Amino acid sequence: FTMSIDSKVTQAETILGYIFTHKLLCAEAIQMSAPREYVLMAGETRFVENNKRLAVLGDTALANALCKLWYQKRDVLAAAWTELRNDILGNAGLSQRGDDLGIGSLVISSHGYNGPASAKMVATTFEALVGAVYLDGGDDAVMHVVEHLGLNQHPSLQNRTQAATALLDPIFG
Repeated sequence: FTMSIDSKVTQAETILGYIFTHKLLCAEAIQMSAPREYVLMAGETRFVENNKRLAVLGDTALANALCKLWYQKRDVLAAAWTELRNDILGNAGLSQRGDDLGIGSLVISSHGYNGPASAKMVATTFEALVGAVYLDGGDDAVMHVVEHLGLNQHPSLQNRTQAATALLDPIFG
């Protein structure tokens, strides 16, 4: 049984706001069913690895992009990096955001398993998708995805004045 994944790749591109030049990277990012799996892509049977290695790369690429944004905000407290890292880069944050985006529906899991993707599967696939974007388009592409997904709007990336204004808006707005 070989699964066609064209629609899942298109769905991933829509979620990320990024069109892959090398679509097979996206296919690898969503493949969790086996160490290696055959999939049908653009009418051809293709061989893809599972997403574990891309997830490691994506974790680092996402951390790099967010740390760069944090560093550029000179008026943000140093402790904000820890908060940002914990909220976004931890498995809980990634799986929550991934669920909100619909990443769970992209996961190719073991044959015979028809249940929903677990929180860990969603978090790993989210990281792997970012890793695929990084390999396909580099740092600029990752930053584009970060902005498209609104990860650059995290409260820890607001400077102190913006944060204070945001807190006071409900009172004085």
